[in-house]
Amino acid sequence: MRIRFVVLLLGSFVVFGTDVHAQTCRGSVAIEHTARGIVDFGTAFSSDTNAYGVNVGGGSTSWFAAGGIQGLRYPDLPARTWALTGIGGVQFAADPGGYIEICPIGMVSWERTNNLFAQEDVTGYTLTTTGGVSAGVTPFQSSLVALVPTAGLFISSADAHVSAPENSGSGRETFWRFQAGVGVLIGNRFSVTPMLIIPLDQEGGEKAFAISYSFSFGRR
Repeated sequence: MRIRFVVLLLGSFVVFGTDVHAQTCRGSVAIEHTARGIVDFGTAFSSDTNAYGVNVGGGSTSWFAAGGIQGLRYPDLPARTWALTGIGGVQFAADPGGYIEICPIGMVSWERTNNLFAQEDVTGYTLTTTGGVSAGVTPFQSSLVALVPTAGLFISSADAHVSAPENSGSGRETFWRFQAGVGVLIGNRFSVTPMLIIPLDQEGGEKAFAISYSFSFGRR
């Protein structure tokens, strides 16, 4: 079972002229009181998987939700796959100044693969549900730039199903993963967040590098 990439879209946003703020637990721009939403473009890759996707979401200073679509490429499969993704969570301040934030997060991904193993009549899908906690800290912020290191621990359950005319099968795998990165917020509308994803107990799991670009849009 391969690691599933979920490009996350989270954060908070404030008016230009005040300190730049983030959805600290995720290290990206997001919504407070003046923006209507954010859009996120991301990619992730390891030695056996390449993924890319787009998410659109919204929320407030205390909650967030997003949905999107991803494309995935496995070098050992002839067909590309695609996945629908969703994420939601809440953010809590761990200190009075709001420099440390903690977020319980839930995610779901439904991945579909056509023409498995170069056979037109063999298809498969994988439903992956994930839950965990992410935390972040803001060691530096100004009216133009903020740096937000972030880390999280998650547990995932992946249910895989393969369908063929004469035979079908399914399997389930549960695994943990740790991820850490640093969000760089520039102005009020843009952030870039590189991240390292490390599977802890997944059979055949590979370390992956991911990077996402987030833009806030609209005004309330």
